[in-house]
Amino acid sequence: MLTVSTFGKFQIMYKKCIMREEDFNSEDEVKLFLYMMLYHGQKVNESQIGVSLWGVSAFFNDKSVFKVFKGLKESLNKKFPKLTFFTKGEGCSYKWNDEININYDGEQFGYLITGAMHDSDLQGRMEKYERAISLFEGEFMPEYIDTGWILERNIFYHALYISAVRSLADLYCAFEQYDDLEELCHNALIIENTDDVLYGYLIKAYVRRGSISLAMECYEQAKIVMEQKMKIKTSAILDKVYKEFIDINKYSEDAEPLSFTPTPVDQKTAGAFMCSYPIFREMFRLEARESVRHGRKSQVLLLTVEEENDELFLETVDALDEAIRDALREGDVATNYSKNQILILLSGCNYEQGMLVANRILSRLYKINEKTRNVTIHVENEAVTDTKILD
Repeated sequence: MLTVSTFGKFQIMYKKCIMREEDFNSEDEVKLFLYMMLYHGQKVNESQIGVSLWGVSAFFNDKSVFKVFKGLKESLNKKFPKLTFFTKGEGCSYKWNDEININYDGEQFGYLITGAMHDSDLQGRMEKYERAISLFEGEFMPEYIDTGWILERNIFYHALYISAVRSLADLYCAFEQYDDLEELCHNALIIENTDDVLYGYLIKAYVRRGSISLAMECYEQAKIVMEQKMKIKTSAILDKVYKEFIDINKYSEDAEPLSFTPTPVDQKTAGAFMCSYPIFREMFRLEARESVRHGRKSQVLLLTVEEENDELFLETVDALDEAIRDALREGDVATNYSKNQILILLSGCNYEQGMLVANRILSRLYKINEKTRNVTIHVENEAVTDTKILD
């Protein structure tokens, strides 16, 4: 069996013998070998091969397909003297030798992803995605993307890889494998560092593992990438118009946001992830997708503080901040919504559990400051998949 690697590096291996790119005499020989391998079931003529090597200029230069074939055969014969890779057909046609079986990483990559997509068993699907992604050690033939058909395959495999990573990330979230999710996103962002969905998954992994400062750094880095590389000031996923957050105020036109802000604290002493609104929106979006795909219950709470006395209002805000940190689990997410409102995302909770959490928060609040018992605090509790609060 001949094994050919094209992701990140190009090499041919047969038994214990390895042939690398530098063992060929020219780039044309590498491209010719790759072309014949990819179309190994077909006969191709010299005109097709010439266009594949040199494009339109093949019709206007004196380069010879025959000479490239001759050089390629000589290069291959040095490494694999017992193998005949090509057969010559009628006229000026050539064909891959059917007696040489190929194990080609791109083909295996596609088979595994197709299999994962059709696997009804979630564990089996996850394993297939993991095997496929492990094959993708880099872009497809990146040194040769000035050639049209190589560029097209490069783009195709890149898109297929990102799609597989997103699907695997969904499964990791469903199985709560947040260490694996973090590693997956780290590796994928090395290959594609402008994908806001991957940043969103990485932020989620950090939050669920209690790495709050890393989650904040990741958000800031994603924002910089969106602005500098994508030339956009906002991301539809990570930072959906921050002004929208500032302007959200259902009670006063000139109201300021509540005074609890993200704090880089040690998660051993803090429960909820107190984040900015754009991060909350992304966490909510990912949670909603998981809830739909995997049938998991999750709730969103909206706490509204109503108090006309400014001093008591501020005392309530401070005490509520502390109560939320104490009452929620590590990985639960909370954010400012408007001057007197707080949103809380409760992963893996149904309605009844959501109300228990709300009651626990209020009980902690009253213990922290008895005067807050005189403040009206409304609680809205809706399923993530049903809520209109964030619309």
